[in-house]
Amino acid sequence: MKGEQMNYQAVSELITSSNHNVLIVGESISFEVDSFLNKLNITDYKYYDFSQIYSCSDRTLNDYAVIFIRNALNASEHIIIFNCTGWSDLNNESAVMQFARVARKSGKQLIVAVREQDMKKMEAEFGRIIKIH
Repeated sequence: MKGEQMNYQAVSELITSSNHNVLIVGESISFEVDSFLNKLNITDYKYYDFSQIYSCSDRTLNDYAVIFIRNALNASEHIIIFNCTGWSDLNNESAVMQFARVARKSGKQLIVAVREQDMKKMEAEFGRIIKIH
């Protein structure tokens, strides 16, 4: 179901029992995605924090995104988590969206955390949308 609200255990089970890409949506830029993700009971994942490179120039942002994506494709972990809260490049042609389109073909499950205002740009590539408050 799109836009459902669930507790941590239910989210963990959803993620580990399906191969769908999951979009985790917070109400504002200040929502604590790291805290939320740390409470999930999932294993076999690799975490990338796009928000850490938000202050770079546009060219540098793109370079970092390409490095993150390449690393994620080559990671041995099955679940890839991108914290994209505050990430400026979330349009349909962004590196994150391109990865979302090929994640399952590459044997990966993608979990992306975004602010609510960015959800509409990304929801088409995700089988599940989970809102946290």
